[in-house]
Amino acid sequence: MAMTRSRRSFGSADYWPGFVDAMATLLLVVTFLLSMFMLTQYFVQQESSGKDTALKRLNRQIAQLTEALALEQTSKQSLEDRLSALTASLATAQDESAKLRSIAENIERQKKAKRRAAELAVQNAAGHEIQRSGDDAGPDDRREQQPHRCSEQHQEINPAAGDGLGMGLVSDQGIGR
Repeated sequence: MAMTRSRRSFGSADYWPGFVDAMATLLLVVTFLLSMFMLTQYFVQQESSGKDTALKRLNRQIAQLTEALALEQTSKQSLEDRLSALTASLATAQDESAKLRSIAENIERQKKAKRRAAELAVQNAAGHEIQRSGDDAGPDDRREQQPHRCSEQHQEINPAAGDGLGMGLVSDQGIGR
């Protein structure tokens, strides 16, 4: 039996310790790689969720900016509509102002023409009265009657003038007012 034992020790190699060492090393390597993979997966997931959070925040900001842009566009459109309405109103008011200005100028010309006509009528009437009274009375009577007759003619033309004397009052009172 001794021989069999020695044969075994000389002829056969004990491969179990090497096999166990290789398997343990392999198991340690796989465990290490698996733990590295898990750590990497954890950090990638954290980075990814951080990016997801940032992406959600950016999407919210985009939505808010889109709403603000829509409000600004609506506001701009309403302001443009109001501006065009005010421009049209201004143009209408300017047209109306021009019409009223031309009407006022026409009225002013008519007033001037009426004043001039009244002044001429007073002058003509005074001239005719002086001639008539000159035929009937002497030179002293003409001087006394002239102011009185001019004021009577003036009151006939412009009853609101009162007791004023002379033709200056006719133009001061403003015939046609």
